[in-house]
Amino acid sequence: MKNTLYALLSLMVITAIIFITVLVRQYEIRSAVLEQEKEVQILSVVQLGRWGEWFQEYSLIVEEDGRRYRIWTDGDGKIVDSEVFGSDSGNNEGGP
Repeated sequence: MKNTLYALLSLMVITAIIFITVLVRQYEIRSAVLEQEKEVQILSVVQLGRWGEWFQEYSLIVEEDGRRYRIWTDGDGKIVDSEVFGSDSGNNEGGP
């Protein structure tokens, strides 16, 4: 019983550490993007790839002047590409 309790507690602690690590990393990416593009509103952040990969990329959905864009960043939050996202995707003028 005691070993089961320790195993369950250890699993909970490891899960909490992983969850907090992901949240902190997403906050860092959001902050880095907002430093580059102050006028955008970030709607979502998704990490591309899997755990343990050598490099990390992120995809963000942002809104600027009522238009939504998908932007891609490297692991440091530097924007590497963007495109219009949604119904007006035929018009690629401007963008973050």
